[in-house]
Amino acid sequence: MEMHISLDRKSRVPLAEQIQLALAERIRSGLYQAGDPLPSVRELSRAIRVSLMTAVLAYEKLEATGYAYRHHGKGTFVRIPSSEKDEILKNINQKNSYDWQLAIPDYLGRSMFRHVGAVNRKDVKYPLHRIKLHTEELLPIQHFQRALQQASSDRSSIGDYAPAAGDEALRIKLASLFQHKSSALTASELLITTGTQQAIDLVARTFLGPGDLVAVESPTYPGALDAFRSRGVTLIPIPTDHTGMRLDILQQLCDIHPPKMIYTLPTGQNPTGSVMSIHKRQTLLEIAQSYNTLIVEDDPWEELYFEDLPPRSLFSLDRSGHVIYMKGFSKTIAPGLRLSVIAARGSVYQRLLHAKAVTDLSTPLFNQRILLHLLEQNMNEHYYKVRGQLKKRRDEIHQLLKRHAPSVWTWTLPTAGPFFWLTSTVGVNTDALFVEAESQGVLFFPGSFFYSGNSESSSLRIGFATLPESQIHEAILTLCQLLHNIDSN
Repeated sequence: MEMHISLDRKSRVPLAEQIQLALAERIRSGLYQAGDPLPSVRELSRAIRVSLMTAVLAYEKLEATGYAYRHHGKGTFVRIPSSEKDEILKNINQKNSYDWQLAIPDYLGRSMFRHVGAVNRKDVKYPLHRIKLHTEELLPIQHFQRALQQASSDRSSIGDYAPAAGDEALRIKLASLFQHKSSALTASELLITTGTQQAIDLVARTFLGPGDLVAVESPTYPGALDAFRSRGVTLIPIPTDHTGMRLDILQQLCDIHPPKMIYTLPTGQNPTGSVMSIHKRQTLLEIAQSYNTLIVEDDPWEELYFEDLPPRSLFSLDRSGHVIYMKGFSKTIAPGLRLSVIAARGSVYQRLLHAKAVTDLSTPLFNQRILLHLLEQNMNEHYYKVRGQLKKRRDEIHQLLKRHAPSVWTWTLPTAGPFFWLTSTVGVNTDALFVEAESQGVLFFPGSFFYSGNSESSSLRIGFATLPESQIHEAILTLCQLLHNIDSN
């Protein structure tokens, strides 16, 4: 199969997407038939002069949209979505067949979805890319069953809508639990959202627009990068160290051009697992107050610390309304509920409440009632158990890496959050390593996911909350062998 694709290398449309659209168009037009073998990734990259990673991404996008499938060990083949077969038959003899919808530009961020075909696979043997609590020994199954029964017996949970701000009883309960975050916190300052990703998106759509500057930790959570990019902002990466964001560099930025917003994960920083000291938290808050900059504090891992109790949240230290606090419950209690809470004050809260109402009116009441009944059971015992289980896993992985990983790979023992951040000191391209690892049944997130420039990275993140404990040893040994193989090459 000859491969001639005209690429616009100056276009804002990524090359991988241009390739995917061109191949999909050829399949729809009937030029390529179902079952036809597509060129290998290396053949494609050579034929149209793109990087190996770009070719991989193009095929993953093609597979994700239903136009291709992979047969391990044999290659990638054409698939025709059943809904389009009749239309394709009509167009086989039409030379200028064209799908006008493909020409419509979009403004989606794509950090989270660069490997969507791979990361959503259900047949992965070692899903080290995931960080949610997934196994029975980590999920509060009995607590959840009781909460579900209580919520199901309440007709209003099923028959009513929740207020835009969220169920009042849940907000009152959360306000009482958050007393250590802020003694003056009330239910009227809390907003329930459908997960933290929605919370970040609400903040971005409410307060950010084209040209605004947003300071982000580098590396950081890719979902936040996508939400901010969708608003047309300029992302300013601030390097991190073992205690979080480098505030000396942030101060230099503020002296030149203060950002409108600072996004941070001070406890269990994703992906490094670091915890910001109380001194740095106070300094960060002082910087924000000096320049009237909003801080978005994302706090999914406060309960999952492995050493000392984390310092107080930025929100609890704030007395002037500069901090928007986000707390997700998906990672630590029940991923299927997709619930988070925003804490904010003054007009900032009121504007976020309006944005929530415009977005989806309210978060499903039934899910909120389940969470309420879960929290009424006192989850401290659950958190204590999970911390112990995850610390055991963390320590086992740390020892396995020390014994079996190549000496050119380094990492820091995470003090909160169920993930390790590994870095090659000799510049291994972890995007290329991802391709090889996937073929061996191992998935991780390449470091490029976590940087605002999406450039090549020599780091990777592995999680240890999703795998059953019995598989951890074999998974890490398989990963270490891959690291040895790529180092030798």
